[in-house]
Amino acid sequence: MPGRMEIRHQRIGRWDVPVVFRPAYRWPLSVYVGNRDGVHTQGHRDEAQWKQKIADAVRAERDALDAPTPGAPQSPWGNWSLSIALNLQPEVQGRDIDNLAKPIIDAVAEGLGFPDDSSFKTLFVHVISERAGSLNDEPGVAIYVAQDFTA
Repeated sequence: MPGRMEIRHQRIGRWDVPVVFRPAYRWPLSVYVGNRDGVHTQGHRDEAQWKQKIADAVRAERDALDAPTPGAPQSPWGNWSLSIALNLQPEVQGRDIDNLAKPIIDAVAEGLGFPDDSSFKTLFVHVISERAGSLNDEPGVAIYVAQDFTA
């Protein structure tokens, strides 16, 4: 039976964003990836660059934390939760959240060394409001991922 789940605020970069949290989490990994160039908004080639930028940042953080090796989420010791906070550029605001989140989900899975995104059992996506103040001048994504040992 999965443990209790709650939403907590986590500092990621200079952002304070909501993330999914369970007391039995291991290897929490957080990363901020800025997007001043808007590469995720301008077509497939640019989306590939955006995904690579995210995957590289997640991979570097995973390696720094000595997180589980690729394939570990298939093991009996847990599933993974993924929280995403997006601060959108004005030209992207109003787009379908699932279309914005999918490339990020795929990039995080790649950065963790997973064959696909099926290891993520909990997904939380939050779009930072245009009323969030100073965050609007800093487009990008904050990512928080952790392994849940109770699932």
